[in-house]
Amino acid sequence: MGRSPWLQTLIWIVLVGLVGSLPGRSKQAQPPSSPGGGALGEPLQMPSDLEIETLGTGWSGAEPTLNLPDLPLQELGDLSMQEAVSWSTQRNPVIRAAYQNLVATQNSLGAAYGQWWPVISVSLTGGLYGQESDFSGASFGGGGMASGGASSGTDSSGGGDSGGFGPNGGYFQSMAQVEATWNVLDPSRAPSIWKAKYQVRQAADNYVITYRDNRLQVESAFIALQAAVAQFHASKLIVDNDALLTRLTDAKVRLGIASRLDVAKQKTVLFADLVDLEQAAQQIAVARAQLAALLNVDSPGGITAAGPLRPLGIWPHTLDQTVAASLSYRKVIEQKLLDIKLNETDAEVALATYRPTLQLVNTLYWSRTDYWTESLGGYFLNPSTALTLTFTGFDGGQARMQAESARRRAAAAAQDVLATRSSVRQDAQSDFAKAEVGRRIVLASSQAVDQANKAIRLQSLRFNAGYGTITDVVQAQLSLAEAVLTYIANLKEYNLALISLGRNTGLNFIADEEFGREVGDPLAQLNSLESMLSNPARQPSP
Repeated sequence: MGRSPWLQTLIWIVLVGLVGSLPGRSKQAQPPSSPGGGALGEPLQMPSDLEIETLGTGWSGAEPTLNLPDLPLQELGDLSMQEAVSWSTQRNPVIRAAYQNLVATQNSLGAAYGQWWPVISVSLTGGLYGQESDFSGASFGGGGMASGGASSGTDSSGGGDSGGFGPNGGYFQSMAQVEATWNVLDPSRAPSIWKAKYQVRQAADNYVITYRDNRLQVESAFIALQAAVAQFHASKLIVDNDALLTRLTDAKVRLGIASRLDVAKQKTVLFADLVDLEQAAQQIAVARAQLAALLNVDSPGGITAAGPLRPLGIWPHTLDQTVAASLSYRKVIEQKLLDIKLNETDAEVALATYRPTLQLVNTLYWSRTDYWTESLGGYFLNPSTALTLTFTGFDGGQARMQAESARRRAAAAAQDVLATRSSVRQDAQSDFAKAEVGRRIVLASSQAVDQANKAIRLQSLRFNAGYGTITDVVQAQLSLAEAVLTYIANLKEYNLALISLGRNTGLNFIADEEFGREVGDPLAQLNSLESMLSNPARQPSP
C-alpha cells in the first residue's frame, strides 16, 4: 500500500527536526553558573552608569498634543482669577482626560445593551486539497460525491478491482458558514447592564470632581501668587530699611556712640529679613509654575496677578446651612454609594453562573468541491436551527464564593459611606471656623501691621532726634517684619477657606465693602526709613 507524497514529505521534515534537536548536535553543555555570578563563579559584569542612562532614552514616535492656540502674553501679564479658571477649564489635560473616560464608559454601556441583540458571524474558506486513497478488501457501499455524479464501484485511477471511496487527485473546495446566535435567556445580562450604568454615573461624578478640584487648584495657586508678591514687596522695603539701619549703626560705631554688638544685632535682623525676601521670590516662582501647569502654558515667567492680595469677601451662611449643603453637594459621597451598587451587581453576575442560559443558534453551512483531474463536482448545503440550554450545577463553589466576596466589599463600601460623610462634615466645619474666626484674625493682623508701622516711624523719629538707641529701632523693625508676615499668612488662609467652602458646598461668598474698609491695605502704608529720616518734618509728631 503506497503512501501519499505529501505524507512522506511531512515525515521527512519531522525526522530532520528531531535529529537537529538532539543533545549531541547542540552546543557544548555549559557548567551551571554559581548564584549571583557568571560561569564557574566568575563575577557578573554589570553595565556601566553611562550604559544604564542610555537604555531606552528618547521617544521616536509622535506625542499627543492639545492643538490649542497659545495664550497671549499680555493676557497672562494681567491675569484675573476668573480668567485663569476659565482658561484652565478649557486647556487642562486632566479635565479633558476625565471627559474622555466619561465618554468611554458611555460606550461601554452601549456595548452592554448590545447583549440583547443576536450575534451574526460569517466564515468563508477556500483552498486547494489533494486526495489519494486505496481501500483493500470488500468494496465500499458508499458512493462518490454528495451530488451523486460519480459511481462508487469504479476505480477511476486504474487501481484494479479494489473498492474506491472516491476519485483521487487534486481538487478545490470552498466552504461558507453563516451563524446567528441569540441568548434568549441570559441571567448575567441585566446585572451587566446595571453595572455599566453605575460605571457611567461614577465616571460622570469623577468628571465633576475633577472640574471642581481644578477650579479650586487654580484659585489656590492664584491666591498663593498674590500672597507671595505681597510678601516680596513688603520684604523688599523691610530689607532696604535694614540696610539703612546697618549703615547708620556703622556710622555711630565710628563716632563711638554704638558698639559692635549693635552692628551684629542689626545684621542678624538684616539677613533674617533677606531670607524672607528670597523665600517670597521662591514662592512666586512656585505659584507661577503651578498656574502654568493648570493653564497648560510653557513659560510661567509672564504670569502676573491682576490685583493685590485683598479679602475676597465674607461667608454669609450659617454652620448648619454649610454642613447640609456640603453633604448634598459633594460627589465623593455618591461615588461611595455607587461602589455599593457595583459590588452588588458583581455578586449578581457571579450567581448567574448557577442559573440556566437559553441560546438560539441558527446555522447555514454550504460546501462545494471541484476536482481537477475528474469531471466530478458537488456541493453540500446544511441549514440548522437549535435551542441550547446550559446549566452549571457545580463548580466547586467558585461563583458562590465570588458573590460572597462581592457582598462583603459592598458592606465595606457602606461603611466607607459613613466615614466619608463624617469627613465631609468635618471639612465643612473646619473651613467654616477658618472663615468665621479668620475674619477677626485678619482684622487684628491688619491693625497689628498698622501699629508696628507707627512704632517704627516713631522710633525712627526719636532716634533721628537723638533719643533712644539703635536697638530700639531694630526691635521696632523686627516687630514690623513679623507683623507683615503674619498678616499675609492669615489673609491667605482666610481667602483659601472661602474658596474651599465654595468648592465643597456649591454656595458663594459675597463681597463686603465694610469689611474691606476695616481691613484696609496696611501693606500700602509701609514707609521707607530713608524718607522718614531724611524728611522728619513731614512725619507726624509723636
